Amino acid sequence: MVQTRFILTTATELKLQKAKYYLHRMKETQNNLYYLDFLCELESFLMHAGSITNLPAARKMRDSSYNDPWYLEKDFGQKPNFQDWYNEKMVELKTDPIMLFMREQRDTVVHFNFSEIQYLHNTEIIFVENIPISDSFKSVLTQLVRPPKPTEVFTKHTWHFNADKLAGNKEVISVCEKYIETLEKLLWECHERGF
Repeated sequence: MVQTRFILTTATELKLQKAKYYLHRMKETQNNLYYLDFLCELESFLMHAGSITNLPAARKMRDSSYNDPWYLEKDFGQKPNFQDWYNEKMVELKTDPIMLFMREQRDTVVHFNFSEIQYLHNTEIIFVENIPISDSFKSVLTQLVRPPKPTEVFTKHTWHFNADKLAGNKEVISVCEKYIETLEKLLWECHERGF
């Protein structure tokens, strides 16, 4: 059996892969009966994804190097022309509600400050009643009856961010997927520009 390994060239890429892992785990645990499974994965996602960059917050280089705990800034901050690109991204992302909201949620998780992640949890219980159907043929006098199956019960959990700062779909996994897309684009741009 051949095992595939990803070659990660920067700490930022590793952090992004960890965030994707926790997003995957959120999808796996969203319907668990024990809701804490999902919340733990969400908090881990926010910690890893949120530490990739401080964008869109304003950060300036000190002594031409980044000393902040943000991975993108540490990995690429000393490269020529990075600061110009970074300033452009700051302006571009200042109006991105997902980037701003996820930054706040990350800060809540990391620094706590007696507040929790803003979420709503709905549980929907679905009952599927199986009704036996009998098959009959005009030429046969015998009636065949399938035995009934017991009632099946499904539980569906839905998680939403409870925030006025997000418009449209506030479903947690959708918002996290959009956040990851933006982070991937930022990292891709860094590589494309040779940082």
